[in-house]
Amino acid sequence: MATLTTTLVGSRSGAWLQPPVLFTYHWAVVGPHGQTPALLAKLPAWRTESIELTGTTVHGQVWVAPDENGEWAIQVWQRENGQEKLVAERRLTTDKALSLDTVREGNVPAAEHLVGAVLIDPAQPVAGEPATIAIVMSETPRVRLGSFPVMFVDEDGIHDLGTVLDPGPQQTATLEWTPAHAGSRVLTAFDQTIPVTIVEAAAPPDTSTADTPEIADGDAETP
Repeated sequence: MATLTTTLVGSRSGAWLQPPVLFTYHWAVVGPHGQTPALLAKLPAWRTESIELTGTTVHGQVWVAPDENGEWAIQVWQRENGQEKLVAERRLTTDKALSLDTVREGNVPAAEHLVGAVLIDPAQPVAGEPATIAIVMSETPRVRLGSFPVMFVDEDGIHDLGTVLDPGPQQTATLEWTPAHAGSRVLTAFDQTIPVTIVEAAAPPDTSTADTPEIADGDAETP
């Protein structure tokens, strides 16, 4: 997990900005051979934060599991006045990555997954209502994960829903989640990614126009 923290500076902290300053940035993750992790391809190229007060701190996060040993670069690029510039870079070297081509999305044999399946109850979540995410570990994982995040990917980026502990082979870990908005999204737990369609909650019945029987003058019966 990489975390971006930026603070808008000025002549003094707490000064209102009119019009607001727009901070436009995007993440870039580059592997030893120039490859980009598949999950990042689902994200918008750029993200913009509107800042109205000097001293405001903007936080952003990106999570990626290296799929090859070697040096990886995690970068933050900023767009300003039509120009793109690299504003931050961290280079990391790992020798603990899973083997190349085994965890890249769409190219993972079922037997190679560490997470065997991701299930949601209800299968079609409703915006504003709780749902349960079940993460089922594979039968014979090659390694134990310890803990790992469950993430929700939409047009705004990656959202960390929480962290679960690896419960062991063929065991299930659960996480409660309440989606905020309807739409088609992506849910990912380590090396398993599934599409999710969230529906709007059903509108409550309208009782304001219910028919009420009326008795017209002269129609009442006298016992």
